[in-house]
Amino acid sequence: MSEHIEHARKLLSAIETGAVGEDLRGYYHPDAVQVEHPSLVSPNGGTRGLDAMLAASHRGKALLTEQRYDVTSAMASEDVVTLQLTWTASLAIPMANLQPGDQLRAHVAMFLKYLDGRVVLQETYDCYEPL
Repeated sequence: MSEHIEHARKLLSAIETGAVGEDLRGYYHPDAVQVEHPSLVSPNGGTRGLDAMLAASHRGKALLTEQRYDVTSAMASEDVVTLQLTWTASLAIPMANLQPGDQLRAHVAMFLKYLDGRVVLQETYDCYEPL
């Protein structure tokens, strides 16, 4: 397994076990950018730098009681890792027509570009199951 794929799996595992904010900083290059393409949950998508990503991780944790990443495919080509995965999370608060404890599920294509051994670009395409 490539070192970048191993790094990507460790990053996802850290998020699953509740790491947020500064606990995640070491996985990312200081110039890291996240690109989230439009989806059911984020209709306009968005782009954010590292500090905004880390702040968003705190907000995300407050919305969820747990989350899991089931990776179905992982490929590496030079400095890019491509992941196909299913993300499942249990809600801590009501959302749309869902109640606390209900699950969100998204099928995700995630692209991680590496620089100096850390993620410098995280780009995701999230396809959520209907709420």
